[in-house]
Amino acid sequence: MLYLFRPSVILALLDYVQVILFAIGMVYLIKYAKRNSTKTALLLVIIGTCIATLAGISKASWKLIFAITGNSVDILNKCTYVWLSNRNGFHIRIYDYLARKTKQKSSKTAH
Repeated sequence: MLYLFRPSVILALLDYVQVILFAIGMVYLIKYAKRNSTKTALLLVIIGTCIATLAGISKASWKLIFAITGNSVDILNKCTYVWLSNRNGFHIRIYDYLARKTKQKSSKTAH
């Protein structure tokens, strides 16, 4: 595959910073979901977080290897799109949000 540019190592390392910050933010979302969501919704938000984090690590690793060696490891590049196909992680987190809202509405009407 032909690439028009070769990223710098610094740029590649910055991709890891984004993944780490995302994962830290998702830890807080998981803690919130643990207190306010059903077990199914909590499981879905954990799965969605893992999928999105794995995709980020895959892309950052591909970019770092490409920046250092100049060779593309296509399996890492392709894994990114498999993990994020149809934005699976985000769809799962949206489902969790909707399930949580449904739980809140049903608890309000029960009182």
